Amino acid sequence: IAIRMIYFPKVLNINSFLNFNLPTLKQKWKEMCNLTNMNSALFVKSETFLDLLKFLIANLDYKYEKIVVDFSTGIIFCEQDKKGLKICDFETNNVVDVLTKVIELSPKHIKIKSLYNNEIKDVMLELFQNRVEIQKN
Repeated sequence: IAIRMIYFPKVLNINSFLNFNLPTLKQKWKEMCNLTNMNSALFVKSETFLDLLKFLIANLDYKYEKIVVDFSTGIIFCEQDKKGLKICDFETNNVVDVLTKVIELSPKHIKIKSLYNNEIKDVMLELFQNRVEIQKN
């Protein structure tokens, strides 16, 4: 409705548009920034950070239906029609590297193979919840 109601000329000054047409939105953003700055120590705590990250992951659009994260080879591949198409490599013992790659791929379902690192398993289960399947060897 909002997009249909807004007329965009060929040249648009964003600052003027925000100040004139969307002052309430601008004020809410300012309040959110102030609230975040005042409570910045809270966001650094691991559980709060994980909750924020979980929220962001839940709101991403899916890029892949199903990916397989194979810790024995350090390869992530897309599983389609029982064929595996390699997507990327990762460092098997680096939690940040694995999570970054999986979040970038934004899969609907994640199958994990040959995982022996409990830290990575716990974080993956926490962030992706019911989207994770751990295959036992």
